[in-house]
Order: sequence, then C-alpha cells, then structure tokens
Amino acid sequence: MPDPFIGEIRMFAGNYAPKGWMACEGQILSIQEYPSFYAVIGTMYGGDGTTNFALPNLSGRFPMHFSPTYPLGYQGGRETVTLTELQMPSHTHSSAACVASGVDSPDPTNKYCGIGSGREAPNIYSSNMTDAKMAGNEVSPAGQSQPYYNMPPYLPIYFIIAIEGVFPTRN
Repeated sequence: MPDPFIGEIRMFAGNYAPKGWMACEGQILSIQEYPSFYAVIGTMYGGDGTTNFALPNLSGRFPMHFSPTYPLGYQGGRETVTLTELQMPSHTHSSAACVASGVDSPDPTNKYCGIGSGREAPNIYSSNMTDAKMAGNEVSPAGQSQPYYNMPPYLPIYFIIAIEGVFPTRN
C-alpha cells in the first residue's frame, strides 16, 4: 500500500493508532512539532492557529462529505431529540362516541351514533341525546416530552488520521 497523504483519514479495525497515525479524537497538537500536518488542516477543527491546532474529533460522530450548508469542521446533530408540538406535522386523531342502546333511526340529524342489539343495519342512530362527558384521555395531548434515541444502527470503529506521509499537492 502506498504511503498515505498527510491528513488522510482511514477506518482501522484495531484499537490503537499505528506509527505515523493518530486517533481522530480532537487532540490539540503543536504547530511547531507538526508543521506539515498543520499546513494541510490548519485550524479547521480547532486550535488557536498561533501555537496549536486540533485533530478532527470523530468520537461518537458520523463523518459526512462537506457542503455549503455543512462546511469543513462543522459539528452538528444530536444523539437524542425531544420534539415539541410545533415540530410535529399537522395531523388529527379520530374519536368515536356511541350510545350503548336506544337506536331508533336511520337519520343522523340531531342524533348520536348508537350500538344496536342485533343486526338491524338501517337504524344506527339514537334520539337519546343525554350529554355525557367523554374520557379525557381519549382527546387529551399524548407524549411525555421525553427525548428519544435518534441514531441509526451503528458499529463503532477506530478512525485514524495520517500525521506522516506524502504532502498532498493541490490540482
């Protein structure tokens, strides 16, 4: 395998960084000690740019290709999310209310839905219009405002970055 480019990131099945590589864990490095490495990544991942710079921190993170929305070095996302009512899509919950007896009409005007005692399909509405309080839990808000786990299936693996190798030239 050819020498890596300085700053190249690879996945490694071991639990250590081989010689010439470091773990991608956000460590702060000295510019004076790693001038070529600093020339490649600068302060994109942190550091003061005067005496030090930082490695990318991929601990507990998924890497993704950069874009105008997600520039190099940007860190985002959350392991858990708590949705608010405003974040939920508009939706409805249906509710049914029927009286247990007294079906006497096929016409729903000014009547409640009724439950007949037999198979009499035409008369399914009741004139028995006594108001009854519905159970509050049938139409009240649901949820506990608790965060939910927001991670797809995953397999942790060691990400390493080359601190030695070929200096990458620009096209």
